[in-house]
Amino acid sequence: MIFFLGGGLFLLLAVFWFGVHLLQPAGIVPGNGDGTIGVFGPFVVIFSSTADKEAAEASIGFEPPLTGEFRWDGSRVSFWPSQPLNVGEEYTVKVAGKSPLAGGQPFGKGSTRTFLVRSPQLLYLSPSDRPEIWRLVLDGTPAVQMTHTQGKIYDYAVDRSGEKILYSAKNDQGGISLWITDREGGSARSLLPCGEDICIQPSFSPFGDQLAYVRRNANGVPGSSPGLPRVWLMNLNDGSTQPLPMSPEHSGSNPAYSPDGKWLSYYDELAAQIHLVKLSTGEEVVLERAANIPATWTADSQWLYFVQVQQEETVTFNILVQWNADTRKISRVFPGEGESGIDEGPALFSPNGQWLAVRRAEIGHPESRIFEVMSNPGGTATTIAINAPDILGMASWSPDSAHLAFQVFRSGGSSATPAVRVWSQEEHRTIEVASDAMLPQWLP
Repeated sequence: MIFFLGGGLFLLLAVFWFGVHLLQPAGIVPGNGDGTIGVFGPFVVIFSSTADKEAAEASIGFEPPLTGEFRWDGSRVSFWPSQPLNVGEEYTVKVAGKSPLAGGQPFGKGSTRTFLVRSPQLLYLSPSDRPEIWRLVLDGTPAVQMTHTQGKIYDYAVDRSGEKILYSAKNDQGGISLWITDREGGSARSLLPCGEDICIQPSFSPFGDQLAYVRRNANGVPGSSPGLPRVWLMNLNDGSTQPLPMSPEHSGSNPAYSPDGKWLSYYDELAAQIHLVKLSTGEEVVLERAANIPATWTADSQWLYFVQVQQEETVTFNILVQWNADTRKISRVFPGEGESGIDEGPALFSPNGQWLAVRRAEIGHPESRIFEVMSNPGGTATTIAINAPDILGMASWSPDSAHLAFQVFRSGGSSATPAVRVWSQEEHRTIEVASDAMLPQWLP
């Protein structure tokens, strides 16, 4: 919808990422009609002409006040809050009418719009033998199936705005391709046809403009294994894609961005290393003796927590360590527990930065794994116990830091299946929300 103000001097829209919500003067209906936003934002303003960036940013205000980062793409500016928004709270965006366009021309009158922060919803794959993406609201209502691929989905990723979901799915050429859909699952389209190649493990950049994924090239020999996994990057604005520069003898899997988008990490299984690439300069940092377990950044992107493999005589175990982006030094997170007989990691920081969940188990006994949730490393911990013989798998904090979703494997017996459970921060209790389900993630 196009709406001109001030004698046609400017077009003012405010939309959420993916262009589905409009911010216009009172009486203009938002694009999809629900007026909500995810806890991470962003708020987006689109001008009809190139605006003076400094003046345009100064014209945009929020109630209650917010701090964050403006990011420009032509005449479109996105505001990403520095802290998660409060679920259930209303935020008003105000665009003043006094700021000039480029060249000194005034805007005209301003505009105001209020949005409600929606509650996060839980996504997961089910059933395990023919997986589709399901969406669950934690209010007792039944889960909703979002995709209909005849069980071809391999994995998926969620955009930080909560407006886009990207998934990998088996294709008719024997490979795996990438697809993208909106938060309702109603507009799926092919993003990257990969033919016989395998394209998996997608990861959105924090600002939604880039995608990292893993590609394994087919070698053309029927029945043979594909090539080494390599990390590729895609520009989501124009669809261009290219491999991340890597040494031929290195593999690359599980790509992930730092919260500020400055670093990209991936795991080299051949060398047991985590590689950190500074995207602005190409600088590369290598972390040795890393376990193939997901690493996690602190919210300020200053620390990377990852798991190192240790060997003492005949015993191999994992310890949790932290790498500092400024000093480039590695230190142990729990330095006083070297002889405790505990296998540590991975760790998961809550989005608000206030909580750390650490997985632990007795060395040699994975069935004894637990999660400990603490306010800081070494602080008082709350234990989330996993009853034997279940084995703890992937976990994910909700965007509002109120819940921790995790996957368990019911080991033993011929009918063993994965299940998804959710732990409540407020109630300190766990419920099983889906059986024969896996890979839980949250939709902001």
